[in-house]
Amino acid sequence: MTLRGYFSNLDISWTNAAVALAVAVVSFIVIHGAVRLFRHRLDQLEDERAHKPIVEVLRHTLARTSNLAVLAT
Repeated sequence: MTLRGYFSNLDISWTNAAVALAVAVVSFIVIHGAVRLFRHRLDQLEDERAHKPIVEVLRHTLARTSNLAVLAT
């Protein structure tokens, strides 16, 4: 079976497709907004707290999570 044949056999209405698309967009906005909020909070750290290894790990992880949010939706 080809990919086109697989998708043509699915019984998806326009309403269900629109709801799925809306849920995907909302989930992307929520994930991306939370990641940006946490990154902003990390950027506000000062002095020795800003240079702790865990802060660097969190910054790196949040940068990757933002990219993953794009791929997941």
